[in-house]
Amino acid sequence: MLPVGTTLTITLENSSDTNRDHYRAKVIDVRDKHIFIDYPIDEVTKRTAFLPMDSIVYVSYIGDNDTVYTFKTNVVSREKLTIPALKLSLPEKQDVKKIQRRQYVRIETAVDVALQNEHAYKEPFVSVTLDISGGGLSLIINEYELYEGESVSVCLVLPFVSGEIKYIHADSKVVRIHSRDQLTIASLGFTHITDSDRQAIIMYCFEKQREARRKELS
Repeated sequence: MLPVGTTLTITLENSSDTNRDHYRAKVIDVRDKHIFIDYPIDEVTKRTAFLPMDSIVYVSYIGDNDTVYTFKTNVVSREKLTIPALKLSLPEKQDVKKIQRRQYVRIETAVDVALQNEHAYKEPFVSVTLDISGGGLSLIINEYELYEGESVSVCLVLPFVSGEIKYIHADSKVVRIHSRDQLTIASLGFTHITDSDRQAIIMYCFEKQREARRKELS
């Protein structure tokens, strides 16, 4: 279920929804109905976080076929393996929830994006997205000159609820130019993006979906 080396995103159960602390850790062993992880790193401060013993945490990770999974567990103890580690309870299979597949959930959101055309003589262009996914994005271009099939590089600014800001870089191709509500819109598909940057986009989409569901229920 959890291969060694899997990256986990961890939040404490008692964190507030509006100021939730996010931690990042890697799986270093799975045995005897427990998960062993390295000490989590706070995603904002980049410092080691010391989670309280017996605390309840929510864990999410990206598994096979780029599906996002989440489960609830608890911190059992601190352990000394080859490196200092935390021991978490391994959930039952039915308690691990499948959240989304990466081919590809697209969410409507406005985040800052900078675009650099492949032609050096063109100035970089700054705009906002209309939607993003793990596979690409749409942005407003209006008078900026782009053509279908053109190669561009983009830098996305993703503000997470934790306060962390991630800068995502990707090479892209213009798939479509179209108009809507008097706006000129370019749809881009990523042609080269690192796994970590793509995962950050997926987790951002996941976070925005949860935020939208909370608003619907409030």
